[in-house]
Amino acid sequence: MNVRILVLGILMHRPAHGYEIQQYMQLHEVERWADILAGSTYHALKKMREEGLVEVARVEFEGKRSREVYAITEAGKVAFQELLLGAWQSPQPSVPLNWYVTLPFWTMLEQSTLLGAIAAQIADMKLEFHCFETEAVSALEPMPDPFVDLVFANVRAHFQANLTFLEGLQERIGQMEHLEPRPLVLPPLEELLEKFPHLKERMKAEPRKGVTRDPSKRIGQARNLQATIAQGPTSTNSKAKNSKAKNSSTQNSSSM
Repeated sequence: MNVRILVLGILMHRPAHGYEIQQYMQLHEVERWADILAGSTYHALKKMREEGLVEVARVEFEGKRSREVYAITEAGKVAFQELLLGAWQSPQPSVPLNWYVTLPFWTMLEQSTLLGAIAAQIADMKLEFHCFETEAVSALEPMPDPFVDLVFANVRAHFQANLTFLEGLQERIGQMEHLEPRPLVLPPLEELLEKFPHLKERMKAEPRKGVTRDPSKRIGQARNLQATIAQGPTSTNSKAKNSKAKNSSTQNSSSM
C-alpha cells in the first residue's frame, strides 16, 4: 500500500516517468524509513495501469531510449484519497508481538543461542538507530515537513523502548543458571483452574471482540464506545433496573 501512496502522491503533482519516481524515492531513502524497495515503482505502475489508476500520458525519446510518462486518472485520484484515509483508519502494530509470543517457550532454545540472537538484535537496532539519526535529517531536507519533529520523536521512542526491553531480557536471562533446552511445562487444566479459581470466570466470559479492519465499521465502533463513555456507569444500572421492573410487572400480570 505504501508504494502506491507514494507513486500516486507524486503523480498528483505532475506526470512523471518511472525512473523519475524511483529517483525521488532514492533521494528520500524510502527503503530505510518506509520499507519500500525503490525498484518496486515499475511493478506498482504496471499494476495500477492495468487497474486504470494511472495512464501513459506521452512517450519521451532520449536517443534510442524511450520512456513512458505516467499521469494519474480520475479513478486514481479517488483511490489515492481512499488509500490516505485507509492508512489512518488501519490499526498499526505498536509492540513486537512476535517477541512476546515466543517468550513462554524460551527454555526450548539453547541459552547461549538465545542470548546470541538477542545480542545481534540489539547491535542491529543500535546501528539502524545511528543511521536514522545521522541520515534521516539529510534525506528529508529536500522535502520539508511540518511534522518531521513529531516523526523523529516517535521513532526515537520506539527504538528506545525496544532497546530497553531487549537489554533487560538479555540481563535477566544471562543471570539465570545455565539450563539445557526443555519444553514448557503446562499443568493439567483442571489443576490450573483449582489453583486459580478466578480463571473460571474468565473462561465463561464472552470472547473479546477484535477491532474490525473495515474502516466504516471501525468508525461505528468508536462512536458506540464514545456514546457508552458519555452515558457513564449509571446506564448499566438503569438498564438492570428497567429489566427488573419489567420482569416484576410480568409476574404480577400472570398472578392475576
